[in-house]
Amino acid sequence: MQNSFEKRAATETRLMTAREAAKYLNISERTLWALSDVGDLPRVQIGRAVRYDAADLEAFINSNK
Repeated sequence: MQNSFEKRAATETRLMTAREAAKYLNISERTLWALSDVGDLPRVQIGRAVRYDAADLEAFINSNK
């Protein structure tokens, strides 16, 4: 059964800044960068901007339960 976030994530891609993604995961931005650097959390690079896909954040949460 999908929650409302998963339903929305399935129909639209929501890219978040590092600050938004860290807040969503309730971790520091430094921890977010560390997870990205080792490949545990995918990131989207658009030019110099780095963004995080909401669906990837949700998958990360589910894989670490």
